[in-house]
Amino acid sequence: MKKFFVLWLILFVLSGLYGCENKQEDTAIKEENIKDKITNMESFSCTGNITAISNKGENNYKVKLIWRKDGKYIIKTEEPEILNGNIILFDGKGIWQYNPNIKSKISFDGVGGEFNGKSKIFVSEFMKSYLNGGNSLEEEIYLSGNKYLILYTDINGGKYFAKQKLWINSDSGVPNKLETFDNENNIIFSAEFSDFKFNEKFEDKIFESENIGAGF
Repeated sequence: MKKFFVLWLILFVLSGLYGCENKQEDTAIKEENIKDKITNMESFSCTGNITAISNKGENNYKVKLIWRKDGKYIIKTEEPEILNGNIILFDGKGIWQYNPNIKSKISFDGVGGEFNGKSKIFVSEFMKSYLNGGNSLEEEIYLSGNKYLILYTDINGGKYFAKQKLWINSDSGVPNKLETFDNENNIIFSAEFSDFKFNEKFEDKIFESENIGAGF
């Protein structure tokens, strides 16, 4: 009887270890799938609640974001009210800025790829830095009943834009928040996402400067 109990105990422990190993493997596969889903997305749209922090205080914005894999994007401000309807559009060649209050648009040819706000808002830009960065880390945490995969990466933005952290919901694989830090580890920019949708189909005309402000 004693030998049987010892044998049963050994089998129980081994099965537990095997189960833990399988669970770790399943978790690793899931995390890779989440990262692949974001890295290989063709497009996305979402609402972003933006907080910009400086020595002058804190500013908050609500924006609509559209991005496509060819690099074209639209940022439409909804709040504060004074900026409602303002649009920044990159058509693949340069940035267009539209102000609905005066019905005017301004072109900044050739600066779309270097637009300072882009890397702080777009998940796609973060993933480029994450995959190419020499100091990229990840961890998994529970917060308020949700499980998050958190990716970290250094960015080449000087002392004010030193690194970024992307929060991804581990169950849905949807990006939740993108934070930007200075070299003293202070958050200087935060974008919280909602209504995040992968791989929507956008017609080419939505990214044409002639149509800026129409239908979005």
